[in-house]
Parts: sequence; structure tokens; C-alpha cells
Amino acid sequence: MTKHLSTSEFAEYIDNLDFEELEDLTAFVKSYFEAYKSTPDEDTEAKNAAWAKYTILATRFCMTFLVYAEMSFELRKEYEGLLRNEE
Repeated sequence: MTKHLSTSEFAEYIDNLDFEELEDLTAFVKSYFEAYKSTPDEDTEAKNAAWAKYTILATRFCMTFLVYAEMSFELRKEYEGLLRNEE
């Protein structure tokens, strides 16, 4: 993890990331959410920092997920149309 980075440094760090596979991207984002969830509530500073990093990731990559979902829906409609035409 990048615990040592400040929020602004972290935002800059993820701007330079490039993922080849969607699964890699989702695993990366999920790891930060899990880090947030595993941080004890009593450690408010660490909990807030973990949440900020997860929020930055979710915001940064939200459009990637939305575009992927939209493409998946369109592909499903196309596939269902092809299946209906075969019957």
C-alpha cells in the first residue's frame, strides 16, 4: 500500500497508473476499500486517510466502471438479439 503518501501525492500517483485488465483495476480499488475496512475505528486519523484514498480511487476510476457496464449491457442486448434470430 501507499500509506506513506499524502492525499495529494496519492492522487498524483494514481494519475500515472495504467491497467491492462479490468480485473487488475478492480482488485487494486478493492484492496484500498479492504484496507479502509480493516483499519480500526479507534485510529481515526488512519481511518480517514484510508477512506480518502479509497474515495480518490473510486472517483478516478468511476467512469471506467460505468463505461464497462454500459458496454456489457449493449453487448448483452446484441447477443440476446442474435439468439432470438437463431430460433
